Amino acid sequence: LSAFLGTEPIPAHLLAPIAPPEDSTVEDMISLSARRKILVCTDLGSRGLDTTCVTHVVLFDFPTTAIDYLHRAGRTARAGSRGKVTAMPSFVSLDDFEKHAYARLDRNALDYYRSGAQDMITVRENQRAFDRIVVRPRVLRDVSTIDMQVTVQGQPISSPICIAPTAMQRMAHPEGECATARASVRKDTCMILSSWSTTSIEDVAASTPNSHAPKWLQLYIYKDREATKRLIERAQDSGYTAIALTVDTPFLGRRLADIRNRFQLPPHLTMANFSDQGKAQVGKADAASAADNASGLAAYVASQIDPTLSWKHVQWVKSVARIPVLVKGILTAEDARLAVDAGVDGIIVSNHGGRQIDTAPATIDVLEE
Repeated sequence: LSAFLGTEPIPAHLLAPIAPPEDSTVEDMISLSARRKILVCTDLGSRGLDTTCVTHVVLFDFPTTAIDYLHRAGRTARAGSRGKVTAMPSFVSLDDFEKHAYARLDRNALDYYRSGAQDMITVRENQRAFDRIVVRPRVLRDVSTIDMQVTVQGQPISSPICIAPTAMQRMAHPEGECATARASVRKDTCMILSSWSTTSIEDVAASTPNSHAPKWLQLYIYKDREATKRLIERAQDSGYTAIALTVDTPFLGRRLADIRNRFQLPPHLTMANFSDQGKAQVGKADAASAADNASGLAAYVASQIDPTLSWKHVQWVKSVARIPVLVKGILTAEDARLAVDAGVDGIIVSNHGGRQIDTAPATIDVLEE
C-alpha cells in the first residue's frame, strides 16, 4: 500500500475499499466512515459526485489498477487472511463481465458502453427478442463431432459469431482493441474494428501477425472525403479484408446518459486513426452544443460526419475500395433491395445496438424480413 499511498503502511483493518452504489451521496460515505471509524479509499470524484464537503473521508484518486488492488486487499482483510491477496474472480458468463464493469469503470466510460438512445426501449427489446427465441431439441443424433464453421465473404471462420465494431475500447482496458483482436484470433472469427478505435488500424493488425482470422474496418463517411479515402486505403494496406460502412448515423442518437455526463474521451486517449486534432479528439461539447443538450461525441459527429449521405455515396465507397463493401444498419426489406441495387457485397442487419433510433425494432426480429 505504501507504493500507492506514498505513506507508511496502513493497517489492513483500517481499510474499507468501496465501490459506491448508484445512488450513493457523499453524505452517505461520510456517515459510513464515521460509523465504522475507517479510512475510505474510493474514486468518488470520477463518479461525478461533489466532494467539496468531504471532511471525514480521506479521498485518494487511484489509477484503476490500484483501486482493484485495494478491493482485493479489502476482501482478504475481511476474510481474515494474513497478507495473501485473493485471486481475481473468474468470469463464466457475459453477466459476470457486466457486473465487474459496473464495479470498475468510471461513469463516463460505463455509461458510454452500456447506454442507448432516449429511453433505451430498443436496447431492452434487443435482449427480449432473443429471449423469446426457443430451441426445438432433436435427440439421438451423433454429436461426437461438431462443426460450426461457416464462410463469410469467402473466408472460413469457426462459427457464425463475429465481433461487432465497438469504439474507444481503451477506456475499459489499456490494451483495448489489440486484446480484442488477439481474442478473435484465438476463436478464429472475424473482428470488425471501429474507425473510432483508440488504437490505430496498423497497430491492431500488428498485434496479430501471421493470423488468418479476418479483420474488417467499420467506416463512417466524413465530410472530409480524403480522410475517409485514406482510412479505406490504410485498411487495405494493413490486410483488412472488408469495409463495413455504417449507414444509420447521419447524426448521433440522443443518448441521455452521455448528455448528463457531458461525455468526452479521456485526455490520455485519442481517436487513433486520425492525426489532426479536430478528428482525433472528442472533448467537451462547445457552448452551443451544450445548450442543445449534446454530448462531446454528438458534437463531434455533427461537425465531422456527413449528414447528406445517400446511396450514391455507397457507390463512391465501392469505387474507392479494392475489398468487399458491406452496409451496416439495414432494418427493412426495402433498404436491403436498394443496397443490392447499389452493388454492395453484403448487408449487416443492425439497429446500432439501440443507440441510434429508439423504438426501432429488435435486429433479430427484422432479420427474416
